Amino acid sequence: MGKNIGIITYHSAYNFGSVLQAYATEKALESLGYNAQILNYRMQSQYDYYSMLHTNRGVKGFIKDLLHLPQMGQYIQRKRRFEAFISQMNLTEEFREPDEALAYATAFDVFISGSDQIWNKHSNELISVDWKYMDPYLLTFTSQKKVSYASSIVNMTTEELKRIADKIKEFDSISFREPESCNRLLQTAGIQSDFVLDPTLLLRKQDWEKVTGELPAEVKDKRYILYYALEGVKKTNVIMPALRQFAERRDCALVTITPLSFSMNGKNVYNMIGAGPEEFLSLICHAELVLTNSYHGTLFSVNLGVPFYTLRPSDSKDNRIPSILSLLKLENRIVTSLNDIPDGISKVDFGEAWKHREIYRDKSILYLKKAIGGTDA
Repeated sequence: MGKNIGIITYHSAYNFGSVLQAYATEKALESLGYNAQILNYRMQSQYDYYSMLHTNRGVKGFIKDLLHLPQMGQYIQRKRRFEAFISQMNLTEEFREPDEALAYATAFDVFISGSDQIWNKHSNELISVDWKYMDPYLLTFTSQKKVSYASSIVNMTTEELKRIADKIKEFDSISFREPESCNRLLQTAGIQSDFVLDPTLLLRKQDWEKVTGELPAEVKDKRYILYYALEGVKKTNVIMPALRQFAERRDCALVTITPLSFSMNGKNVYNMIGAGPEEFLSLICHAELVLTNSYHGTLFSVNLGVPFYTLRPSDSKDNRIPSILSLLKLENRIVTSLNDIPDGISKVDFGEAWKHREIYRDKSILYLKKAIGGTDA
């Protein structure tokens, strides 16, 4: 019988990347013969962040929420779809406070922390709460074997990293999804770590097709360009006219998923804010082209073999996307604006990218096997 593995990560955020990476971690471990279960740690701060009306963000924040009222029905639908997907994962009983994790101290042979920004104090879930709420993600509640898989420290400062370094040193194996994070931890705290792929890349296209939902009826028979971006109202309003023209010139409809911005339907423009994880996968799968500024929007376009361009400002300090696309030899899919994209719908030969993905996938799987250890390695 395989070992019992407890996973702790951001599995319940209403964020496509977070939920789908948690699903991928569970399924990847099960495919290796382990019994995987996700610790259902759902901080109150996470519930608050993904609520539809925020009373704790002052007058300006409340007014911003009111701008989304015309889409409230879609937000409710989005929430239901996320919760339905989350409930299908193998979860423990829910708990919200760090000390409640002690109930699981010896429940598993090995604990895996990751993936996602669970070690980043600036993540949406952790930025407004005490440091103690990060402790479950640092596995301080157990003395069982501790493994980090593709955790992310992203924009943590040197002083912040030093604050959690002693807790990280308690891990038996440590890995990150960015080589830069490996280098920073070594320079800051002298801690060695491995680079591994984001768990969404451990599953192949045929694996994702098993959880891909139906294409929404509005766009079932249409050629469309999908714009998926995590931008606020102002930036979305600025780019929308250019996006409409971009799609029109290519004789396509425009489908948008902008969770952080108000966006209405228009002529040949379809707002899919109500999409859940399954609809998100479907909308990528059937797109003529994906335009995104999202890390996971980029990864799923690659994994599903859909032509894409990643919009990245020239002054961006987030190197997650350039790092992975460099490894996959797809750096030419990064642009600074829509004006940098050639006319037409340029096809992408994913053959070479997938070859490189398989090399790093094999290395990532080997890391997991060795880190978990025992007869399964």
